Amino acid sequence: MTGHFAMVFPSERHVPHGFRSAFSTIMNERANDLGRPDDRAVIDLMLAHVPTNKVERAYNRAAYMVRRRELACEGVDLQLQDTWPVAVHMGQPIRRASNGPSRI
Repeated sequence: MTGHFAMVFPSERHVPHGFRSAFSTIMNERANDLGRPDDRAVIDLMLAHVPTNKVERAYNRAAYMVRRRELACEGVDLQLQDTWPVAVHMGQPIRRASNGPSRI
């Protein structure tokens, strides 16, 4: 993600499901490690998963928006924790990955 390596992404094709899968795995492991088992249901809602329990699906219409925002911010913070500040990149030339087509 930082562009420090010749192969930022190993292929030219990226699919959203891979990012969704990574988010689910990382955030569910984090919730387990931090003792927050209720976050699993909220993470599933964030990924637009439908509850399998028919009764819960019919009656529980809670959106948990506050917790969803908190988890989304945690996820972004985890992704950005080892990256350079944005100011470092401002005004720098665009560097293309060596294995991909040049697109503007």
